Amino acid sequence: MAEPGTKPWRETFEGLWRQHQVILVRYCYGFTHDFAEAEGVCQEVGLRVWKHFSRLGGDYQLFGPWALAIARRECARWGKQRQTDRERQVSLSSEDLLPLEDPASHFEFVETGDLRAFLLSCLEEAATGGHLTVREGAVVKEGLTAGFENWASLGQRLGMKDNLALVTFNRAITKLRVFLFQYYPDTLGGLAVLRGAWAEARRKSSPALTEGESNVFERIILRSINLRSEDQNGPSGGKAALRAACRKIAKFLPSSVRN
Repeated sequence: MAEPGTKPWRETFEGLWRQHQVILVRYCYGFTHDFAEAEGVCQEVGLRVWKHFSRLGGDYQLFGPWALAIARRECARWGKQRQTDRERQVSLSSEDLLPLEDPASHFEFVETGDLRAFLLSCLEEAATGGHLTVREGAVVKEGLTAGFENWASLGQRLGMKDNLALVTFNRAITKLRVFLFQYYPDTLGGLAVLRGAWAEARRKSSPALTEGESNVFERIILRSINLRSEDQNGPSGGKAALRAACRKIAKFLPSSVRN
């Protein structure tokens, strides 16, 4: 069998994946009951299948059952995450469904003239790289392209309840903030500005910047600006701390780049 990365190996994988992809998407749809979510889960299946394809050892007749077993595990993982998301949702009264300001008020880290194009570009890059789920990317993109009115109208355009639209939007913004700190630090002012905001947040942040949050921000953001890490999510167990740190530290960025 050819080594992973060679053309014959890649062509064999692509042929087998095309042959089974429709079945796998349908299988995932049976769990998610949402085509976009099913495609998102199937993408995760594809990544895992690609990563471990060599384990078949050339016995390609096993590809279908093997990929289906991976899909079953990914669907179970999706279901657990879905339940977690439901538990985190909060009910909103009609008073909470206030009109949103222009999207520029939520993303003040670039000049407003280039804001929309920049955000859509970052959004596509973040979604393609797996930093956002399909639903999270769709909510922010819909708001940027069609406009933010209120959570009810935004959710209605996407076929979801207003509180789910709000929760999904907030979760997406949290992830996008981390994405920008990691991959567009120059847009936020560069290393010196980020280090200054980090130091100020350690002194003044309320709620306080914890030692763990401070350490993970320094390790993943400040130390990797000039040495890009291949690990997009940082050390295991550091996601929550990094997101909290980015949220707190962003408040101490100069007003011209603050989000």
